[in-house]
Amino acid sequence: FAGLEIPEGARVLDVGCGTGLNIPFILKQQTKLSRLWALDLSDEMLKVAQRKMDRDPRLKEVAVTVQANAEHYSLPEFESHGRPTVISYAYALSMIPDWQASLRCSWEHLEPGGTLMILDFGELKGWPLFGRIFTWYLRKNHVKHFTAPWERILREELGAEVEHHSVCGNYGVITYARKPA
Repeated sequence: FAGLEIPEGARVLDVGCGTGLNIPFILKQQTKLSRLWALDLSDEMLKVAQRKMDRDPRLKEVAVTVQANAEHYSLPEFESHGRPTVISYAYALSMIPDWQASLRCSWEHLEPGGTLMILDFGELKGWPLFGRIFTWYLRKNHVKHFTAPWERILREELGAEVEHHSVCGNYGVITYARKPA
């Protein structure tokens, strides 16, 4: 999240938030959010995320958990609070069965001029032995291991301005996509 610019008053949607592991990183980038939605399919993970958010006084009035399928969600709150200005996926997109539908759904909800950030597994080129073992482990656990196929959809289909960076010897890849205003 270090390269993600989150403006003051932003409305952030963390898709596939799990237990809320990324919430501190989001708050490290910007402490004055107007809304933070933590979306996940698992009610049990959202309970853990909610407990974490309840402990942080900065989130008392702004953070909510949302149980929804990331492939096709819609929040009535977007009408009253405004659409997200930042949407993040951190090691989540590769775990969503129809990741293309999720990506298109998020893009549709993203406010014009907003940023979509994807952090996910890379090709692990700098990790020869570990890379092979870890790739096997991901496949065994039904995680799609691929390197940024979403870039083509973002650029060609959705018209995004895209930046792409590798992280930690290509252990991960981070993509920033900006929606035209």
